[in-house]
Amino acid sequence: AVALGLAIENLASTRYLYKQIEAGEVQLPDTVENIIVADKDGRVSDTTLPELDGGVVTVPKDTLEPVEGRMEIRGASYKTYSLPFTSNRGLYWIVIVTNQQSITNKIDDASKMLATRSRELANVRLLATGGLLGLALAIAVVIGWRFTQPIQEMARAARRVAAGNLDFRVDVNRRDEVGQLAATFNEMIDGLKSKQEL
Repeated sequence: AVALGLAIENLASTRYLYKQIEAGEVQLPDTVENIIVADKDGRVSDTTLPELDGGVVTVPKDTLEPVEGRMEIRGASYKTYSLPFTSNRGLYWIVIVTNQQSITNKIDDASKMLATRSRELANVRLLATGGLLGLALAIAVVIGWRFTQPIQEMARAARRVAAGNLDFRVDVNRRDEVGQLAATFNEMIDGLKSKQEL
């Protein structure tokens, strides 16, 4: 977008882009190698390449849509994007020559950043999962202890009754099934005690 804006803005200028770049007046984005502006017949009206000054390049015909292509420059093949632009002076093609290495570097940098963020997120999820499992285990231990403690007390009471000791009461103050069992056990002890006295 920056390169396109630069090319459109420079259409009204009489100085070539390469002269402005040499003078330090403008700078191309890292992902753009060169810019070529040509009329509908391919005559170069502006460029960042001094050797194309006044030259001719191949431009798309029979379309007014952006076109992706390739161009030989200084013995190397570059990926290009040809974009149509209509001004009061007619149709122009703005050819953006990309810097593939810069684009690849940006993609690599973005991939590395994404991988780092993904690892960080995975670590957070792992810690959260571990924390939840630890909390669930603690809750299970507390609940288990709440149920096993009165049952163990009932088991001790049953052993005392089996040994003949009827002078105690099971002290379980709960309103659930375990509490009902303790109350029934205490009634049983009272019944055994009254039968023993007879």
